[in-house]
Amino acid sequence: MKSLPAALLILPFALTNTLSAKDKPLPSPEDFDPAKYMGKWYEVARLPTPVQPEGTLATAEYSAGAGKGMVVVKNTAYDADGKLLRAMEGKAQLVEGEAKGRLKVSFGPALPESTNYCVLRVDKRYRAAVVGSPDRGSLWILSRKVPVPEKRLNRLVKVAERAGYDTSKL
Repeated sequence: MKSLPAALLILPFALTNTLSAKDKPLPSPEDFDPAKYMGKWYEVARLPTPVQPEGTLATAEYSAGAGKGMVVVKNTAYDADGKLLRAMEGKAQLVEGEAKGRLKVSFGPALPESTNYCVLRVDKRYRAAVVGSPDRGSLWILSRKVPVPEKRLNRLVKVAERAGYDTSKL
């Protein structure tokens, strides 16, 4: 039996090491516990979206839904002065068979067909989290309390950068 040239054996390894962060799978917390994730989170940074423009603040509250793996999501938006702009209630479904911390979230009548909310990191005490969309177009850095020390915020931003998110617009 002929042996393969060494260059062919090294090629797959070289290709995986040259992939950009956007081409790699998103990270996920190894021991994600949905029950510990429930409760109120404050947005401390995010990529702007049409629904969440710059200059607005938001909270997200998660609670157990009626069915297995179901979550009730309540997002509340405020202007820069703290005036209530709107509150929306939606639903989410924990996705089985994927990495931990993956959900399908909707503020409309039906859940999407695929995952659109990925918990990338949550600290051991569930005080801070980095969450994004699979296409890397949406990103939220969440905390149980505000303000967040700059050093901690910078570490959370680095998590997003390593995962391939453009954090320049946070």
